[in-house]
Amino acid sequence: MALIRTDYGLIYNTDGSLCATLLPEGGVAVTEGTENLVTNPKRSSVGNNDHQKVEDTGETYLGCKIFKTTKITSSTPGNQLCAISIADGETYTASIYQKCLFNAGEDFAGRLTFYNTATSQVLAQVQTREVNKWERLKITYTNNTGATLNDVRVFYYPAKTQGSITLTAAPQVEKKPFDTPFVEGTRPAGILSYPELAKQFNQREFTFAAWWRPYEKIPSGQDERLFHTDTGSGAPGNFIGMRRLAGTQNLRLVFPDAAGTGAQGFTYEPPSYEANLWHFVAVVLDVPNMKVRVHLNGEFQEFTLAETPAMLDLQRFFLGCNGTIGQLNGELKNVQIINEALPVEVINNFLNPAN
Repeated sequence: MALIRTDYGLIYNTDGSLCATLLPEGGVAVTEGTENLVTNPKRSSVGNNDHQKVEDTGETYLGCKIFKTTKITSSTPGNQLCAISIADGETYTASIYQKCLFNAGEDFAGRLTFYNTATSQVLAQVQTREVNKWERLKITYTNNTGATLNDVRVFYYPAKTQGSITLTAAPQVEKKPFDTPFVEGTRPAGILSYPELAKQFNQREFTFAAWWRPYEKIPSGQDERLFHTDTGSGAPGNFIGMRRLAGTQNLRLVFPDAAGTGAQGFTYEPPSYEANLWHFVAVVLDVPNMKVRVHLNGEFQEFTLAETPAMLDLQRFFLGCNGTIGQLNGELKNVQIINEALPVEVINNFLNPAN
Protein backbone atom coordinates (compact mmCIF):
# COMPACT_ATOMS: atom_id res chain seq x y z
CA MET A 1 0.00 0.00 0.00
CA ALA A 2 1.06 3.59 -0.26
CA LEU A 3 2.20 3.88 3.34
CA ILE A 4 3.14 7.46 2.65
CA ARG A 5 1.83 9.83 0.00
CA THR A 6 3.05 13.35 0.75
CA ASP A 7 1.35 15.24 -2.08
CA TYR A 8 2.87 18.68 -2.70
CA GLY A 9 5.51 18.12 -0.04
CA LEU A 10 3.12 18.29 2.90
CA ILE A 11 4.76 16.67 5.92
CA TYR A 12 2.88 16.84 9.21
CA ASN A 13 3.74 17.04 12.91
CA THR A 14 1.98 14.66 15.28
CA ASP A 15 -0.42 17.47 16.25
CA GLY A 16 -1.51 17.78 12.62
CA SER A 17 0.33 21.02 11.87
CA LEU A 18 2.57 21.35 8.84
CA CYS A 19 6.31 20.92 9.37
CA ALA A 20 8.65 23.59 8.13
CA THR A 21 11.30 21.02 7.20
CA LEU A 22 11.59 17.41 6.03
CA LEU A 23 13.36 16.38 9.21
CA PRO A 24 10.73 15.42 11.84
CA GLU A 25 11.52 12.11 13.56
CA GLY A 26 8.10 12.28 15.20
CA GLY A 27 6.19 13.33 12.12
CA VAL A 28 3.23 11.76 10.40
CA ALA A 29 2.48 11.33 6.69
CA VAL A 30 -0.63 11.13 4.59
CA THR A 31 -1.62 7.52 3.95
CA GLU A 32 -3.51 6.36 0.92
CA GLY A 33 -7.06 5.11 1.23
CA THR A 34 -8.54 2.34 -0.86
CA GLU A 35 -12.00 1.26 -1.96
CA ASN A 36 -12.37 -2.51 -2.01
CA LEU A 37 -14.90 -3.42 -4.69
CA VAL A 38 -15.39 -7.01 -3.48
CA THR A 39 -19.13 -7.47 -2.85
CA ASN A 40 -19.21 -11.16 -1.94
CA PRO A 41 -20.24 -11.30 1.75
CA LYS A 42 -17.93 -14.28 2.42
CA ARG A 43 -15.17 -12.33 0.67
CA SER A 44 -13.19 -15.34 -0.54
CA SER A 45 -15.86 -17.80 -1.62
CA VAL A 46 -19.42 -18.07 -2.96
CA GLY A 47 -20.15 -20.19 0.09
CA ASN A 48 -21.29 -23.76 0.64
CA ASN A 49 -22.85 -25.61 -2.28
CA ASP A 50 -22.80 -29.08 -3.85
CA HIS A 51 -19.17 -28.59 -4.86
CA GLN A 52 -17.48 -27.17 -1.78
CA LYS A 53 -17.68 -26.48 1.93
CA VAL A 54 -16.57 -23.07 3.22
CA GLU A 55 -15.67 -22.45 6.86
CA ASP A 56 -14.57 -19.42 8.84
CA THR A 57 -11.44 -20.70 10.60
CA GLY A 58 -11.64 -18.07 13.33
CA GLU A 59 -8.00 -17.27 12.57
CA THR A 60 -6.36 -14.39 10.74
CA TYR A 61 -3.49 -13.84 8.34
CA LEU A 62 -1.88 -10.37 8.36
CA GLY A 63 -4.85 -9.29 10.46
CA CYS A 64 -7.39 -10.52 7.88
CA LYS A 65 -10.02 -13.23 8.39
CA ILE A 66 -9.15 -16.70 7.00
CA PHE A 67 -11.68 -18.91 5.20
CA LYS A 68 -11.10 -22.61 4.46
CA THR A 69 -12.57 -24.15 1.29
CA THR A 70 -12.79 -27.96 1.02
CA LYS A 71 -13.75 -29.40 -2.36
CA ILE A 72 -16.57 -31.98 -2.20
CA THR A 73 -16.48 -32.69 -5.94
CA SER A 74 -13.91 -32.08 -8.65
CA SER A 75 -15.16 -28.89 -10.25
CA THR A 76 -14.14 -25.35 -11.13
CA PRO A 77 -17.04 -23.05 -10.29
CA GLY A 78 -15.69 -19.53 -10.10
CA ASN A 79 -16.19 -17.75 -6.80
CA GLN A 80 -17.29 -14.30 -7.98
CA LEU A 81 -15.67 -11.49 -6.03
CA CYS A 82 -17.43 -8.66 -7.87
CA ALA A 83 -18.95 -7.45 -11.15
CA ILE A 84 -17.67 -4.14 -12.55
CA SER A 85 -17.73 -1.93 -15.63
CA ILE A 86 -14.32 -0.89 -16.91
CA ALA A 87 -14.15 2.21 -19.11
CA ASP A 88 -11.57 2.47 -21.87
CA GLY A 89 -8.17 3.31 -20.38
CA GLU A 90 -9.11 2.35 -16.82
CA THR A 91 -6.95 -0.04 -14.79
CA TYR A 92 -8.09 -2.42 -12.05
CA THR A 93 -6.08 -4.73 -9.80
CA ALA A 94 -7.36 -7.87 -8.06
CA SER A 95 -5.47 -9.66 -5.31
CA ILE A 96 -6.00 -12.36 -2.69
CA TYR A 97 -3.83 -14.23 -0.21
CA GLN A 98 -4.10 -18.00 -0.41
CA LYS A 99 -2.50 -21.14 0.97
CA CYS A 100 -3.37 -24.51 -0.57
CA LEU A 101 -3.05 -27.10 2.20
CA PHE A 102 -3.75 -30.07 -0.06
CA ASN A 103 -4.06 -30.22 -3.83
CA ALA A 104 -5.53 -33.61 -4.76
CA GLY A 105 -4.94 -33.14 -8.48
CA GLU A 106 -2.26 -32.01 -10.90
CA ASP A 107 -4.14 -28.83 -11.86
CA PHE A 108 -3.82 -25.35 -10.37
CA ALA A 109 -3.80 -24.73 -6.61
CA GLY A 110 -5.46 -21.33 -7.04
CA ARG A 111 -6.51 -18.96 -9.82
CA LEU A 112 -7.60 -15.32 -10.15
CA THR A 113 -9.35 -14.08 -13.31
CA PHE A 114 -10.84 -11.00 -15.00
CA TYR A 115 -13.64 -12.36 -17.22
CA ASN A 116 -15.76 -10.58 -19.85
CA THR A 117 -19.21 -12.20 -19.68
CA ALA A 118 -20.42 -10.52 -22.89
CA THR A 119 -17.77 -12.28 -24.99
CA SER A 120 -17.03 -15.25 -22.69
CA GLN A 121 -13.41 -14.13 -22.78
CA VAL A 122 -10.71 -14.33 -20.12
CA LEU A 123 -9.21 -10.84 -20.06
CA ALA A 124 -6.40 -11.56 -17.62
CA GLN A 125 -5.51 -14.50 -15.40
CA VAL A 126 -2.92 -15.64 -12.89
CA GLN A 127 -2.65 -19.02 -11.18
CA THR A 128 -0.35 -20.99 -8.91
CA ARG A 129 0.64 -24.57 -8.12
CA GLU A 130 2.21 -23.72 -4.75
CA VAL A 131 1.19 -25.89 -1.78
CA ASN A 132 1.65 -25.21 1.96
CA LYS A 133 2.81 -21.65 1.39
CA TRP A 134 0.98 -18.34 1.81
CA GLU A 135 1.26 -16.25 -1.33
CA ARG A 136 -0.52 -13.28 -2.82
CA LEU A 137 -2.15 -13.85 -6.17
CA LYS A 138 -2.50 -10.53 -7.94
CA ILE A 139 -3.34 -9.43 -11.43
CA THR A 140 -3.83 -6.07 -13.14
CA TYR A 141 -6.01 -5.44 -16.16
CA THR A 142 -6.13 -2.27 -18.30
CA ASN A 143 -8.96 -1.85 -20.79
CA ASN A 144 -7.40 -0.78 -24.09
CA THR A 145 -10.29 -1.88 -26.30
CA GLY A 146 -11.50 1.62 -27.11
CA ALA A 147 -14.90 0.93 -25.50
CA THR A 148 -16.39 0.37 -22.06
CA LEU A 149 -16.65 -3.25 -20.90
CA ASN A 150 -19.94 -3.28 -19.03
CA ASP A 151 -20.00 -6.68 -17.34
CA VAL A 152 -16.58 -7.81 -16.20
CA ARG A 153 -16.53 -10.40 -13.44
CA VAL A 154 -13.59 -11.04 -11.12
CA PHE A 155 -13.43 -14.72 -10.14
CA TYR A 156 -11.30 -16.58 -7.63
CA TYR A 157 -10.90 -20.36 -7.99
CA PRO A 158 -9.51 -22.48 -5.14
CA ALA A 159 -7.82 -25.81 -5.89
CA LYS A 160 -10.52 -27.69 -7.78
CA THR A 161 -9.98 -31.44 -7.32
CA GLN A 162 -12.15 -33.41 -4.85
CA GLY A 163 -10.60 -33.33 -1.37
CA SER A 164 -8.45 -30.25 -2.04
CA ILE A 165 -8.25 -27.72 0.83
CA THR A 166 -7.44 -24.04 0.34
CA LEU A 167 -7.15 -21.16 2.81
CA THR A 168 -7.86 -17.61 1.63
CA ALA A 169 -7.73 -14.11 3.12
CA ALA A 170 -8.05 -10.44 2.16
CA PRO A 171 -9.49 -10.45 -1.37
CA GLN A 172 -9.24 -6.99 -2.91
CA VAL A 173 -10.43 -5.50 -6.20
CA GLU A 174 -9.28 -1.92 -6.63
CA LYS A 175 -9.34 0.75 -9.31
CA LYS A 176 -5.58 1.32 -9.48
CA PRO A 177 -2.47 -0.15 -11.16
CA PHE A 178 -1.25 -1.86 -7.96
CA ASP A 179 -2.88 -3.55 -5.01
CA THR A 180 -3.06 -2.45 -1.38
CA PRO A 181 -1.73 -5.38 0.65
CA PHE A 182 -2.18 -5.91 4.39
CA VAL A 183 -5.59 -4.23 4.31
CA GLU A 184 -8.98 -5.93 4.38
CA GLY A 185 -11.91 -3.91 3.12
CA THR A 186 -12.28 -0.24 2.32
CA ARG A 187 -10.03 2.17 4.19
CA PRO A 188 -10.16 5.98 4.21
CA ALA A 189 -7.07 8.06 3.74
CA GLY A 190 -5.51 9.18 6.99
CA ILE A 191 -2.21 9.79 8.73
CA LEU A 192 0.47 7.42 9.92
CA SER A 193 3.14 8.26 12.48
CA TYR A 194 6.74 7.78 11.43
CA PRO A 195 7.42 5.07 14.08
CA GLU A 196 4.29 3.22 12.92
CA LEU A 197 5.38 3.64 9.31
CA ALA A 198 8.68 1.98 10.16
CA LYS A 199 6.89 -1.04 11.66
CA GLN A 200 4.68 -1.42 8.58
CA PHE A 201 7.57 -1.00 6.13
CA ASN A 202 7.81 -4.10 3.90
CA GLN A 203 11.47 -5.14 4.03
CA ARG A 204 10.99 -7.78 1.34
CA GLU A 205 9.22 -5.75 -1.32
CA PHE A 206 8.87 -1.97 -1.55
CA THR A 207 8.97 1.03 -3.89
CA PHE A 208 10.12 4.52 -2.88
CA ALA A 209 9.27 7.24 -5.40
CA ALA A 210 9.44 11.03 -5.18
CA TRP A 211 10.06 14.28 -6.97
CA TRP A 212 13.36 15.76 -5.81
CA ARG A 213 14.95 19.18 -6.28
CA PRO A 214 18.64 19.19 -5.22
CA TYR A 215 20.14 22.58 -4.40
CA GLU A 216 23.64 21.56 -5.54
CA LYS A 217 24.66 19.73 -8.70
CA ILE A 218 27.47 18.03 -6.77
CA PRO A 219 26.89 17.79 -2.99
CA SER A 220 29.75 19.42 -1.14
CA GLY A 221 29.00 17.97 2.31
CA GLN A 222 28.20 14.48 3.57
CA ASP A 223 25.97 11.85 1.98
CA GLU A 224 22.42 13.21 1.68
CA ARG A 225 19.58 10.88 2.76
CA LEU A 226 16.39 10.74 0.75
CA PHE A 227 14.87 8.28 3.25
CA HIS A 228 16.21 6.18 6.10
CA THR A 229 14.57 3.61 8.41
CA ASP A 230 16.40 1.75 11.16
CA THR A 231 16.28 -0.26 14.38
CA GLY A 232 17.12 2.75 16.54
CA SER A 233 20.74 2.51 15.47
CA GLY A 234 22.23 3.85 12.25
CA ALA A 235 25.11 1.37 12.36
CA PRO A 236 25.75 -0.82 9.27
CA GLY A 237 23.36 -3.77 9.19
CA ASN A 238 20.69 -1.89 11.16
CA PHE A 239 19.07 0.25 8.48
CA ILE A 240 17.58 0.54 5.01
CA GLY A 241 18.06 3.80 3.19
CA MET A 242 18.50 5.74 -0.02
CA ARG A 243 21.13 8.45 -0.32
CA ARG A 244 23.06 10.68 -2.72
CA LEU A 245 26.78 10.13 -2.24
CA ALA A 246 28.96 13.06 -1.25
CA GLY A 247 31.05 14.58 -4.03
CA THR A 248 29.14 12.77 -6.81
CA GLN A 249 25.72 12.59 -8.46
CA ASN A 250 25.47 8.87 -7.66
CA LEU A 251 22.47 7.36 -5.86
CA ARG A 252 22.88 4.42 -3.49
CA LEU A 253 20.44 2.04 -1.79
CA VAL A 254 21.86 0.48 1.40
CA PHE A 255 20.38 -2.44 3.37
CA PRO A 256 21.57 -5.22 5.69
CA ASP A 257 23.66 -8.18 4.67
CA ALA A 258 22.34 -11.69 5.29
CA ALA A 259 23.76 -11.87 8.81
CA GLY A 260 22.52 -8.42 9.80
CA THR A 261 26.00 -7.52 11.02
CA GLY A 262 27.02 -5.37 8.07
CA ALA A 263 25.66 -3.46 5.12
CA GLN A 264 25.31 -4.20 1.42
CA GLY A 265 23.99 -2.02 -1.36
CA PHE A 266 24.06 -0.85 -4.95
CA THR A 267 25.18 2.43 -6.48
CA TYR A 268 23.58 3.91 -9.61
CA GLU A 269 25.63 6.33 -11.70
CA PRO A 270 22.92 8.24 -13.60
CA PRO A 271 23.27 10.61 -16.53
CA SER A 272 24.17 14.12 -15.38
CA TYR A 273 21.34 16.16 -13.87
CA GLU A 274 21.04 19.82 -12.89
CA ALA A 275 20.56 21.53 -9.55
CA ASN A 276 17.39 23.50 -8.72
CA LEU A 277 15.24 21.50 -11.14
CA TRP A 278 12.70 18.82 -10.25
CA HIS A 279 13.83 15.23 -10.93
CA PHE A 280 11.89 11.99 -10.56
CA VAL A 281 13.69 9.41 -8.40
CA ALA A 282 12.62 5.90 -7.42
CA VAL A 283 14.10 2.76 -5.94
CA VAL A 284 12.59 -0.73 -5.93
CA LEU A 285 13.63 -3.62 -3.67
CA ASP A 286 12.31 -7.03 -4.80
CA VAL A 287 13.76 -9.71 -2.53
CA PRO A 288 11.48 -12.56 -3.82
CA ASN A 289 13.09 -12.09 -7.25
CA MET A 290 16.47 -10.99 -5.81
CA LYS A 291 16.41 -7.70 -7.72
CA VAL A 292 16.97 -3.99 -7.04
CA ARG A 293 16.24 -1.10 -9.42
CA VAL A 294 17.20 2.54 -9.13
CA HIS A 295 15.40 5.08 -11.37
CA LEU A 296 16.10 8.70 -12.24
CA ASN A 297 14.14 10.70 -14.85
CA GLY A 298 13.07 7.73 -16.96
CA GLU A 299 16.45 5.98 -16.85
CA PHE A 300 17.14 3.07 -14.52
CA GLN A 301 19.59 0.32 -13.68
CA GLU A 302 18.72 -3.14 -12.34
CA PHE A 303 20.96 -5.05 -9.95
CA THR A 304 20.93 -8.66 -8.70
CA LEU A 305 21.06 -9.43 -4.98
CA ALA A 306 23.87 -11.79 -3.98
CA GLU A 307 22.26 -12.63 -0.63
CA THR A 308 18.94 -12.16 1.11
CA PRO A 309 18.97 -9.15 3.47
CA ALA A 310 18.38 -9.83 7.16
CA MET A 311 15.02 -8.84 8.62
CA LEU A 312 15.18 -5.89 11.00
CA ASP A 313 13.06 -4.75 13.94
CA LEU A 314 12.49 -1.29 12.48
CA GLN A 315 11.71 1.46 14.99
CA ARG A 316 12.40 4.77 13.27
CA PHE A 317 11.75 6.37 9.91
CA PHE A 318 13.24 9.57 8.52
CA LEU A 319 12.56 11.49 5.34
CA GLY A 320 15.38 13.73 4.14
CA CYS A 321 17.82 12.83 6.91
CA ASN A 322 19.07 10.24 9.39
CA GLY A 323 18.27 12.01 12.62
CA THR A 324 20.59 15.01 12.80
CA ILE A 325 22.99 13.75 10.10
CA GLY A 326 22.78 13.25 6.36
CA GLN A 327 20.36 16.13 5.93
CA LEU A 328 19.06 16.60 2.41
CA ASN A 329 20.21 19.82 0.77
CA GLY A 330 17.10 20.12 -1.37
CA GLU A 331 13.37 19.43 -1.46
CA LEU A 332 11.13 16.37 -1.81
CA LYS A 333 7.47 16.27 -2.83
CA ASN A 334 4.87 13.77 -4.01
CA VAL A 335 6.68 11.11 -1.97
CA GLN A 336 5.30 7.59 -2.13
CA ILE A 337 6.37 4.47 -0.27
CA ILE A 338 4.50 1.44 -1.56
CA ASN A 339 4.75 -2.05 -0.07
CA GLU A 340 5.14 -3.65 -3.48
CA ALA A 341 7.96 -3.96 -6.01
CA LEU A 342 6.33 -2.00 -8.82
CA PRO A 343 7.31 -2.93 -12.40
CA VAL A 344 9.08 -0.50 -14.71
CA GLU A 345 5.92 0.40 -16.64
CA VAL A 346 4.10 1.47 -13.47
CA ILE A 347 7.09 3.48 -12.27
CA ASN A 348 7.14 5.23 -15.66
CA ASN A 349 3.48 6.17 -15.17
CA PHE A 350 4.59 8.36 -12.26
CA LEU A 351 6.71 10.38 -14.68
CA ASN A 352 4.48 13.37 -15.25
CA PRO A 353 5.32 17.04 -14.80
CA ALA A 354 5.93 17.84 -11.13
CA ASN A 355 3.49 20.32 -9.62
